Amino acid sequence: MYIGELLGSIFTEHSGTVEIVSIAVGVCFYEWKRDGERKQPFDIHLTGRRSFCMAGIFADSSDLHSATYLMFTKGANEMMKNIHDRMPLNVGSGRGAEWISPEPISNEAFAEFVRPHSAAEMEAVPVLRIVNNARFDRPECLAPID
Repeated sequence: MYIGELLGSIFTEHSGTVEIVSIAVGVCFYEWKRDGERKQPFDIHLTGRRSFCMAGIFADSSDLHSATYLMFTKGANEMMKNIHDRMPLNVGSGRGAEWISPEPISNEAFAEFVRPHSAAEMEAVPVLRIVNNARFDRPECLAPID
C-alpha cells in the first residue's frame, strides 16, 4: 500500500490534484471537553513535554479551493476518552520518513500509524479559555487553571 495512493483516493475526487503527505511536529494539542453548556479546553501533551509528530495532508490552492491542511485523527486512548472521542494520528518516533515516503508500506506497518500513544505517556491539563480566541497566541494559552 502506498500512503499517497490511499490518501489520493480520498482527496483527488474533490480537487483533481495530488496532495502532499506531511507531518506537523508539536509538543501539545488542544481538545475541548463539553461540560453542560460550557466547553473546557485542555492542553494535551506527552509526559515531559516531549515533541511528537502528527500525520496530515496538505493540498495547495487550485481553481477549486484555497490551500488546505488536514490533520488525521483516530480513536481516543483511555486518557483521552474522558475528554474527547478522537485524537491526532501520531507518527511514532523515527517513523516520519516512512509516513512521507513514496515507497509502499505493508498493511501491518500502516496499522501501527493508527495505534495511539499509551495513556501513561500522556497528560491533560485544563487551560484558560483564551485558547478559544485566535487573537491570543502567547504563552498564557498554556497556563493551567489554578
